[in-house]
Amino acid sequence: MRSRRRDALLCATLAAAAAWLPCCAPAPAEPVGIALVSLESYQGQPAPEEPAAALPRRYDILVDLTESMALPGEGGRPRASAAYARASDLLLSLPQGMEITLRAQGHQAGTSCALPERLAGPAIPTLRMALVRQLEGLGPRAEGSLPAALERIRLDLEREEAIRRTRVVLFTDLDRHCGGDLCEEARALVEAGADLEVVALAEAPLPACVAELLASREEKRPPSPRSLPAPPLFRIHATAPAERGFDPTPLARGRAGEGPVEVPAGLVTMVVELDPPETIGPFRVEPGKSAQVRLLDYPQARPPTRIWRVEREGEAVGRAFPPPETLPGKPR
Repeated sequence: MRSRRRDALLCATLAAAAAWLPCCAPAPAEPVGIALVSLESYQGQPAPEEPAAALPRRYDILVDLTESMALPGEGGRPRASAAYARASDLLLSLPQGMEITLRAQGHQAGTSCALPERLAGPAIPTLRMALVRQLEGLGPRAEGSLPAALERIRLDLEREEAIRRTRVVLFTDLDRHCGGDLCEEARALVEAGADLEVVALAEAPLPACVAELLASREEKRPPSPRSLPAPPLFRIHATAPAERGFDPTPLARGRAGEGPVEVPAGLVTMVVELDPPETIGPFRVEPGKSAQVRLLDYPQARPPTRIWRVEREGEAVGRAFPPPETLPGKPR
């Protein structure tokens, strides 16, 4: 009888405990959301020490965004991506006080063999990043004639009486759609007094006539003030709100220009592996959203200078960059 009573008491106790546990046990922790963080790094340089007469006083830059620029290029990335990166590098590396015109061709849907559009200039820009941002969001959507673009640039420069002090830089894959004689127009531009540089973004070689034309002027041309260092590596670290410093174990590693890395949402710090390293942050990243860091490094300036900016879903914070409302387009 006692045994039955003990068993009944034990069963009642276990039942009561089972009923209590669901309401009083701690709730399982909610999973931490994932955010995306990426880095775009550019290296600029101060005004060169060459005599002013050795450098052009204006750059006229044409970015080819015709349909063939959507095809894979180096590394399997679209040729247009290489055009953005190389054009951005040049824009941010030109000496201060340089007059710049920026054009694009093939980015306007619904057009056929249209002439290039002048996106900015001619002007001395106060915000180089503003010019870079004007290329963002543009993509290959239509065809265009590169010879016709060169003719338009030559006529514009002649009308503005600026052709003898201008370097024209083309970022293109040299696609032949829409006709025209590239050799003839390139020669006409150079003979009128302009300097010409072609940055080819496809495996196809330059036409022999254009290659010979450029080679004949190569010795007279000072190099473009463009540096091409290897994109730096970066680390993302978790950061406690009430503490200085960050967890030394990185949450993720990446390389500038190679897309975002996934990190747990929260307060983070980015360390860019430059010499010396650059610490950016802390800044907060939200679940399901992205943050892009833009870093401009002037290692040859005296003293060396770096400026950076963090862009997150419609807002931007940074050091030495202009406020976001001064830049065209919506921050990514």
